[in-house]
Amino acid sequence: MKLITLATLAAMNVHVEPPPAKYDYPPQQPYKVYVLPIEQVQKKCHITDKRLLGCVPIETLLLKPVAEVYIRNDLDKELFEVVLDHELAHINGWRH
Repeated sequence: MKLITLATLAAMNVHVEPPPAKYDYPPQQPYKVYVLPIEQVQKKCHITDKRLLGCVPIETLLLKPVAEVYIRNDLDKELFEVVLDHELAHINGWRH
């Protein structure tokens, strides 16, 4: 499997928005990270876009005691960390 990198995203003109500083901290709410193939991430996130990198479905924030973070399994380590920071900020209340 070829890993997606930040450079790959830049070449595709895709940008991962960094979270604002006020949301960029370790969440107090418990969470679990699931690293899955893109097709499973799309299903869990209810998004069909192949460029999807990850998500925190709103229903896991509102209806479950443990938030669920879904990230695709073909990201290199650096990009994974960027996407994880982005998704954890959503647990902290960031919306965009």
